[in-house]
Parts: sequence; structure tokens; C-alpha cells
Amino acid sequence: MNLNTFTHVYNRGVDKRQIFLTEDHNRRFLLTLRLSRLKNAPPPSVLDRLIKDGKIKPDQIKNAESEFGPPFIDILAFCLMWNHYHLLLGEENEDRTAIVKFMQRVGTAYTMYFNKFEKRKGRLFESQYKSVHIEHNEQLLQTGRYIHVNPTNSGFSKLNFKSLPDYPWSSLATYLRPNGLPWINSQPILSLFENK
Repeated sequence: MNLNTFTHVYNRGVDKRQIFLTEDHNRRFLLTLRLSRLKNAPPPSVLDRLIKDGKIKPDQIKNAESEFGPPFIDILAFCLMWNHYHLLLGEENEDRTAIVKFMQRVGTAYTMYFNKFEKRKGRLFESQYKSVHIEHNEQLLQTGRYIHVNPTNSGFSKLNFKSLPDYPWSSLATYLRPNGLPWINSQPILSLFENK
């Protein structure tokens, strides 16, 4: 995919409510991100039923990119906090609707999952997601940095900078270690550096 357009996307819970109550919620949101970016993936909102009925096997989820790809959008960075999230997304200029489609999939699927397991109804997110178009490489670097240091800015996580690589709900470890998340495209940001 030839990425030409980058966008910082973020949203938070309605009334600033907590949207990730357990580690299972965080894991499910990440699975929703991963699958929602693939052209041929089943809607994440029906994923549980498809797995339960045996129509999707665990190996298909493990190898989602080869099973359901290719991606129509790339995720460069993410950070999940207790009541909000940040994403850095890339798309081709030819398909300026990719982010809208992706975010509709993510918002609908995760809200349905959360409401089902928390026995609630109604909106989960404050509003439609907010977005900032990235204008130049310096902004791309600073946005990636902002997303990855977000846990140090929260009274909830109380992390310091040295602990950031160990924060499990961020893509930072993919940038710092080999064998990171294969569905994160770190190349657009890493290519801006001369060396590791």
C-alpha cells in the first residue's frame, strides 16, 4: 500500500466514562482494530457468533492478514487509556473514505461488544471520533511520540517514561523491539530516522 495521507484519530467515552474496564476489553478492542482494517474480514460485531458456530477457526484469527487481507488502511500507532484511545492511521490518497469506513467498523463493533458484556444500552463514545490531518513529517513524528507517551500524562496510569516500553496497550514496543505486532506499520515513522 502506498500511504500518502496520515491522520491522528481519537475518541473517549461518553461523559468521560471508562471504556476499557478489563484487560479483556483492551484485548477485544485491539482485535477489533486488527480485523476492521482488513478488506475481507468478517464484521467484528459478529465475530463471537462465527467462532462459536465454528465458521471461523482460531488459526484464521491468528493468521488474519493472510486469511482476510489485504488491509485497506494501516495502523501506525495506537494507545489505549482507561477512558479514551489514540490512533495514527495511514491511507492512500485515492481512497479518502477508508478512515471513515474503518472507524465506523471499530466504533460499532466495540460498542456492541461492550454493551453486551456489560449489560448496558446506548452510546459508548462521546461523539463521532475526532481527527487531525498530518501535514508534514515533523508532525508525523510528534504525533507518534504524543500517542506513545500518553500513559505518562494520565493520573490513572501513573507511568514514568522508563516504564513506557512495558505498557501493554500501546504500539511503542513494536517500535523498540523486534517481533512486535505484525499488524502495526512502523515503517513510515522509522524511515524518518537515520539509524536506530
